[in-house]
Formats: sequence, C-alpha cells, structure tokens
Amino acid sequence: MNAGTWLAIDTATDMAGIAVCRAERVVSERTWSSRRHHTRQLAPAVADALAEAGLGVADLEGIAVAIGPGSYTGLRIGLSLAKGLSLGAAHARPGGRPVAVIGIPTLDIVAAPLSPPEGVRMVPLWAVLEAGRGRVIAARYGADGGGSDRPDARTLVVWTVDDLVHRVAPGDWVAGELSAEARAALEATGARVLPAAAGLRRPGWLAHLGRQQLHHGPPPDMAALSPIYSGGQPAPPPLPSAAVVVRPMTADDVAAVTQLHDRAFMRVLDAQHFSRELTNPIATTVVAVLGDGSIVGFAGLWRQVDEGHVMTIGVEPRLQSRGIGGRLLARLVDIAAADGLAALTLEVRDGNAAAQALYRRFGFEVVGRRPRYYSDTGEDALIMTRRISA
Repeated sequence: MNAGTWLAIDTATDMAGIAVCRAERVVSERTWSSRRHHTRQLAPAVADALAEAGLGVADLEGIAVAIGPGSYTGLRIGLSLAKGLSLGAAHARPGGRPVAVIGIPTLDIVAAPLSPPEGVRMVPLWAVLEAGRGRVIAARYGADGGGSDRPDARTLVVWTVDDLVHRVAPGDWVAGELSAEARAALEATGARVLPAAAGLRRPGWLAHLGRQQLHHGPPPDMAALSPIYSGGQPAPPPLPSAAVVVRPMTADDVAAVTQLHDRAFMRVLDAQHFSRELTNPIATTVVAVLGDGSIVGFAGLWRQVDEGHVMTIGVEPRLQSRGIGGRLLARLVDIAAADGLAALTLEVRDGNAAAQALYRRFGFEVVGRRPRYYSDTGEDALIMTRRISA
C-alpha cells in the first residue's frame, strides 16, 4: 500500500468524475458528461487512471465515493464499483484487509474548495445540483465553513428554482449545476452566482475529503454505506400519534428550541427571544416532544384583543412532512378556541406552497398580501385567516 494514495469516484449525476491522488498531489483527474452511460464508461476509466499512475487497487489507502444526493442508477453504480474494488483488493493485501471506502455527500464536494480555511468566503454558500424537470437540490453551508452549520445530506429535499430563490439572501454565494434561467433568477435576488467552473465537482477534492474523514476516525462499516437518492422515494408516513407529545414550552426548553429554530429556518435568532416569550402576557409557545425527550417542533401564538396571531411554526428538518407541523397547528387552534378568540391570522411566504397547503387543511384562507414583507428576500407575504367556532 502507498500511504496517502486515494481513488475518487463520483457518479452522482450525468457529470461523472474520477481522480487518483498521492497525499495532496493530484496524479490524475477527469470529469466528463456520462449522460447515463456510467455502467459502460466508469470501470474502464478507473482502470485507465490507475494504470497511468502505475498503481493497482491493492496500493490504495482508500476510495472516496460520492453517495448523494444524486440519481438512483448513477449512485448505485459508483458505490457498487467502489465496494467491489475494495473487496477484490483484499485478496492481495496483508491479512486480507479491504481498502477503506468513504462516502462523501455530493454537495460537500462543491462546497469544499469554496469554504474556509481554503477559501476567503465570509458569507453563506448554497451548493446546488440539478434534479431534473427544472428542479434542484440545494444545501446551505455557513460562513464558518462547516462545523455545526454543515447540512445533513439525508434531510435535503427537491425544490423548484423558485423555492431556492425564496431562501437565498442577497450577498449569499451560489455554486453548482444551474441552468441559465436559474442563474438569472438567483442573480436577481442579489446573490453572487459563481461561474460554472467554480461549481464543478472536482474528484480531486472528493479524494481530499475522503482522506480527511478517514484520518479523523476509523473507517465506517462498508456494508452499511448506502446511497442518498434525490427523489422518487415515497413520502415518509406520519409519526404515530403516541410518538409525539405537544405541550407548553418551559424555561428548560429554551436553549433546545432556539437551536431548533436556527436549524429549521437556517438563520440565527436572538438567544433571548424564547425566554422573553415565556414572560410575554399575550404569548403562548408550545413544543412537540418525542418519547426520548428531544424537542422536534415548536409553534407560537400571540393574543391581540379577540384574535390570535400565529407567530411561527418550526419543525426539525429531518422530520418535516411527518405530521408534526399539523399537530402543532391543531394545538394552537385548540388554545384559540379555549381562550374565546374569534379568529386566527398568520403570514406565509408567497412561495411556500407546502405551508400554505397545511394552513388550508386547517381552514385558513388568503385574505390579503403584504408586498416585500420578508426583509431577507423581499418576498411578498400572504395573509391567511380562519374563524374560530364559538
């Protein structure tokens, strides 16, 4: 084995890539538009790259492979080849040791060369993949280059370009696979859309990330390494009623709710906000709690004369679309009825179709619009309201 020698394989999308690296030196690197021909093209390309470097698979310290999000077929081909090469190499290695296989989220490959300490970015970065039919998958990387702000690839969902436009703030960086129309729409928000070359997923960086992960801990169980697909999976079922308890927020919950807010809305809130809500005489905040005590949702209501105003509803990103938001909203409706309020009102982003659908299921109707209500994007707010039965 040549210490520090890595193979990188990226088949997450039509743009495929392979690299061979020795320590920090990129010996061979290639990206090409495979156009769904990964099965026929990938193995010969890997064999050629290793031969040009004078290496066999048994010489490798590790194989870094993109695990998604990405296409169903492409990810399976790349990960299957990586695992097969690792197990095959075990026959030629002392003690029959397989080559370490490290899975790296696809969008981390885009973000790595644009993130501190390698880069000079002082603002959030949105890394983007095309997901077909004009849709995208996007992940937000904080200005500190990762750490606690690094996105969980398994929680990412498919958005329309309009969804992304409504989340990107002026000055944010955007890089990755973007159509001309998407680039224009994002530039119109004031975001800095980087040239296409800056968003290319370089397999040399994939190898770097794999080596970095292995050196920070033991290799993961290769058998458990699975792809993260970018769509086509069935919607997860709602959580059982007994699995979630909705109750009033307490002082002991404040820190967890504040952190959940920042994850759910991808922006940092004043640390004292929810403490003030506890002492606010017109406010009520409720939380959704799992059986293990973890807080996975919150919702707030303000009473204003004979009406209630729904202030916010936030749900743990990995558990969205599991019925938690509906249970929180149902509790606010019950509170409003118990308090004798005549109606509930709220604002929702014009582009947030999922939230609007939830509110309509609870009887809310659009009654007005507030132009450019949201300061982060300049987006309009729809005013929605529902009457409370006497």
